[in-house]
Amino acid sequence: APVIADSDIVDTFETEVLVVGGGTGGLFAACSAAENGAKTLVIDKVTSGGIRDDLGAIDSRYQKEWGTKIDKFDYITEMTKIAAGHIDQRLVRLFCEESAETIDWYGDRLADRGDRYIHFATGHSPRWTGSDDGTGETLNGAKVLTDYATGLGVEFMYNTPMVELVKENDRVVGVIAENEDGKYIRINASKGV
Repeated sequence: APVIADSDIVDTFETEVLVVGGGTGGLFAACSAAENGAKTLVIDKVTSGGIRDDLGAIDSRYQKEWGTKIDKFDYITEMTKIAAGHIDQRLVRLFCEESAETIDWYGDRLADRGDRYIHFATGHSPRWTGSDDGTGETLNGAKVLTDYATGLGVEFMYNTPMVELVKENDRVVGVIAENEDGKYIRINASKGV
């Protein structure tokens, strides 16, 4: 990593929560932080974020509506077998216990835009066919969540790759990033990165 002197930093930004990366996890995290009242900033190294179309869950309201029942113990066992035992079963259990809430929340955001899920076992896939984002382009998950986040006050800085984490006493308190002009900026986050 390059050594960046304070004199090389052309601007400093303050936020409460900084999300690095505006993809699936980043957009969900940014929306959650903003829903909970945090001043939130998302930086991404590219020109826009993206959302995976196929998201998994167990016991979502959609699965309940469709009559899909997945035994959580069997699911954890199967994932452990697939990973040849090289897995943290606590994380798989956490997925089994909390993924439905996330999918149900995302479903509410999709419903706000008139879209709905199609079904397959543990997966949830929005149907985008024939949808319009308001500019004549096909709607997608990134547009839905970016618009929702923006409505909550989340700010976005694209073409802004993170260069290094800023730590104080072993706690991450911000980042140094490159702005669109290739200049270094510092972003301080009082509540978390």
